[in-house]
Amino acid sequence: MSDLLPRSTFLKIPVIAAPPDDVVSHIIDIASESPSTGHRVHLLAGHSVVMAHEEPAFLELLTSDGLVIPDGRWLELLTRKAPVPLRQLRGHDLLQQVCDQGCGRKLRHYFFVSSDRVGDALVHAVTARYPGIEVVGVSAYPYGELSESERSAVAKAVVESRADVVWMGISSPRQDKESVWLSSQTKTTVVCVGAALEFEAGVQRSAPLWVQRSGFEWFYRLLREPRRLLRRYTAGSWAFVWLVLRDRLTRRSS
Repeated sequence: MSDLLPRSTFLKIPVIAAPPDDVVSHIIDIASESPSTGHRVHLLAGHSVVMAHEEPAFLELLTSDGLVIPDGRWLELLTRKAPVPLRQLRGHDLLQQVCDQGCGRKLRHYFFVSSDRVGDALVHAVTARYPGIEVVGVSAYPYGELSESERSAVAKAVVESRADVVWMGISSPRQDKESVWLSSQTKTTVVCVGAALEFEAGVQRSAPLWVQRSGFEWFYRLLREPRRLLRRYTAGSWAFVWLVLRDRLTRRSS
């Protein structure tokens, strides 16, 4: 799937190293096709890097067939002097550009959100911002481990909607794991964007541009949701720093 785009390896994970515009165009292209198999798009930030190194199954998922995009600002900052530097493409920016540019290609969108409240607000937002967008479905994704009957119902809803691209706006790594079977069964392009759907719906406020560029968007989100994100962005940040330092020390000694 990602053979047309250059890649670089970040802490054992193959990540797309292409200009954001090229990545957006590529995703629109593959979503517009009629593939015999589905496609998966994953977003990689510091937190997901840490989780991948804590969960071998998640690391295997990210290193298997799929498109891994550098969502975190620090992935770009830390690879600026690398032979193949990474270029950040935030999940919210990816969502907006595919929704906007996809109108001309008649892309059909299906959104899986965290709650019906988010779904209602999201449909209102995207239909107002992107005239001509084709929203063919929006559902609150079921909680917990899905039974076979629940999986069948989810896949049936997507197939019957004739969606081209499915947006997963639930927590990571759950959305990434769910995308494996969902893309395979529905033959669609499944994009795991997490909180980007809540940003677009206006349920959560996105960080100001200067905060995004500084690399401290995670701190902005922590201040807004301290209870939910405290452990992720404190212990997780130190774990990310340790992984980066260990990797660099290993490279120097080898």
